[in-house]
Amino acid sequence: MSLAPATNIQTSPIDAWLEHTTRIQARFNRLIKNDSIAYMESICTLYLADHNKDAIHEQTILLSKLQKSIYKCHSEILQLSGVGEELSRVEHVKKIILTTMSWVEEVFCSAIVNWTEVQHLYHEQSFLYQKS
Repeated sequence: MSLAPATNIQTSPIDAWLEHTTRIQARFNRLIKNDSIAYMESICTLYLADHNKDAIHEQTILLSKLQKSIYKCHSEILQLSGVGEELSRVEHVKKIILTTMSWVEEVFCSAIVNWTEVQHLYHEQSFLYQKS
């Protein structure tokens, strides 16, 4: 027997998509451990130590899933409420995810060229994440 009163509160579609956005942001923050620069440092230093491009590629796959989800939220919020505060909240999360994704892709593209390319760019502080 439940002691909590039964409530029949319906959340609006906009609120549901905003909650989904919050969950995406939480998953992203868990992935990067709340620090995108440290996340990128770990990707680079791990690659420089073991020369394994697959580890970087796995991160792009994880981020692309979040990217796809945030694009869906963006599209739905835009359709439901147009341009406004709700869309701005989604765009903020989208920007953080896309920025990190671009940083990982940059390192991955350099790793595809060769290990020394990553080593050179890393030590010269030439990756975009190192300039932010």
